[in-house]
Amino acid sequence: MKYRSIFLVASLILTACSNDDSTQTTQNELGDVAAYTSSELKALVDSGDDAKVIRIIAERAKRRLATARDYILLADIHITRLDGAAAELALDQANTLGATRQSMALPLAKALMLQQRFDDARTELQLVPFSRANGVELNLLEGEIAHALGNPDTARQYFGLAREIEPSNHKIDTALALLEMSVGNFDVAKELAQAAIEKNSAGGDAKPYYILGAINRLEGNSADAIPHLQRALIENSDDLLSQLELIGAYLDVQQIEQAETVLDGLISVSPNNMLAQFYVAYILAEKGENQAAEDVLLQARDLLTRYQPAKRLYGHIAYGLDKYDTASDYLQQYLAIAPGDTETRLILADTHTKEQRPQEALKVLEPILEQASNKPLQGNQDTPILASGPTIQAFARAAEAQQAAGNIEAAREQYEAAISLASGMDPADPTLVSSLTAVLASMEYNTGAHEKGLALMRQATAGDSATAKELTTLANMQMLSGEHDGAFSTAQRLKANPETKNIAQNIIGAIELRRGNYNESIAALSEAIAANPNYASALKNRATAYLALNQYENALPDLLKLKPQAEGDGQYFGMLGRAQLGLKNYVAAIDAYATAREIVPNSALFAANYASSLGAKGRYAEAIAQAKEALKLSRDDKTFQAQVREMLTAYEAAEEERARNSN
Repeated sequence: MKYRSIFLVASLILTACSNDDSTQTTQNELGDVAAYTSSELKALVDSGDDAKVIRIIAERAKRRLATARDYILLADIHITRLDGAAAELALDQANTLGATRQSMALPLAKALMLQQRFDDARTELQLVPFSRANGVELNLLEGEIAHALGNPDTARQYFGLAREIEPSNHKIDTALALLEMSVGNFDVAKELAQAAIEKNSAGGDAKPYYILGAINRLEGNSADAIPHLQRALIENSDDLLSQLELIGAYLDVQQIEQAETVLDGLISVSPNNMLAQFYVAYILAEKGENQAAEDVLLQARDLLTRYQPAKRLYGHIAYGLDKYDTASDYLQQYLAIAPGDTETRLILADTHTKEQRPQEALKVLEPILEQASNKPLQGNQDTPILASGPTIQAFARAAEAQQAAGNIEAAREQYEAAISLASGMDPADPTLVSSLTAVLASMEYNTGAHEKGLALMRQATAGDSATAKELTTLANMQMLSGEHDGAFSTAQRLKANPETKNIAQNIIGAIELRRGNYNESIAALSEAIAANPNYASALKNRATAYLALNQYENALPDLLKLKPQAEGDGQYFGMLGRAQLGLKNYVAAIDAYATAREIVPNSALFAANYASSLGAKGRYAEAIAQAKEALKLSRDDKTFQAQVREMLTAYEAAEEERARNSN
């Protein structure tokens, strides 16, 4: 590949590798490092070879030859790379070597501005003697500080003072364009950027083209932004803002490889750049590597505290990792400053629902639903609602929240609204309609409306786009309703697809199990298990069939394989107890039934079998107690009660005999 893998880039960030001196340079490559004058080093920087200057200064530092001027120049390089912290460290070295505070004031102010320490930067600027030669730059910096502190009018005044000194200076138009862009005056910003381009006959300034590209992105025209940003990098290939904006534009239009290529070059120059780290995490998340993306974000803590889109990204990543508490925290923080972000709002609502906070989910969804209907939620329903993907998702999320809150009628209304909207979409999306109908069908069936649920699920799965999950749900509904032939037909639809053949075999095995055809059931289930040895549902069904045939020695291996994931499953422990009891493994049977009784204390069958296991080990007093519990729990089953009374009588007699013998 012509660019490094994003995973290698992530590794570079996570290990905090140096960006400037990662390879050993030799005297032949750099020449006589002691011989370079300050003007020669500055000329190298101006020619674009600042990486070589960094290596020269590093080599001088090793030999204790570096001067204060070297470090001030190094600070300037870091400033062009938007690395304020590194620039400040370089200036600390310059100060140690005797640089005056006044000589460092201007670059230090810029370094502090990059770190958003604007008040400290202003203090440094006050140490710089004002002259016509530096008046434009000082006024521009004061204007940028005022802009950053939220005082655009003050910023315009400083930019105006700079223009009085040098009306033809294109940098003033650029600064004003950045200001107007930030306050949303895009047309004015575009005019100023074009003016800056026209005034700058010498070229070499990326910023006006960056502004035009950034505005295109803000207006949702990322494809149009790309040519402007590419031109910006033709003017200045090292301009980090243009590189970062171009990465974002490429990602907007799903040109992932192009984004990685630009990011690779940026990381090689400035791996600690905050936005570069953001885009590394972003690309990892786009590729589905959420854990790696989280590692990058957590390593770059400043990113999460200082850059708001990183909060959004981490919220989405945490949601993908099922870390719902973390997700809701960051998603709420981001929505506070970007309430119109519908995608984030939908994810936050789902997070609240999954965390058993349905009322909070409904509150989060309220603005979308109100906007969709153009009226309050409780208002007149005659106003038409715009059919769009996010709106339909909002109704579906609201239905899920209402269902979680136990408001089934409200949930039904929301699902039906979502289905109605999806049905009216142009172009039509029958798959979306079917998936929503399937969800409603499951809710209806699971809340007791079996016939309605079945009818809706048949409707949802009528087409060829039915998913394996939907067909499996239909088959289970049919089996539970006694429609074995219908369930078998549904299984045949699944069997036609090689990818879902083993699911079909499990369903067929379950159908034959319900029909009492145990050998046929075992044959079908064995085929499913051969395709997937860890198929839990098939293993449990096969164990049930083996138990029905009293083939305890065959049932036990299947049950033991399921044990690690059976916590809380009373039915499983009852089956395990029965297999152990049938094999006369009484101690193991006692343990299994004791667990089953804890999980399902109202099962008469478990109590009776527990009594039988205890009796087999001569623990008659305990067996008597369990048998009596079984009688209490089975008041209406005369045949079962007669069997338990017979067992109870035998245990009471055995206990009396034991008592006599002990005397």
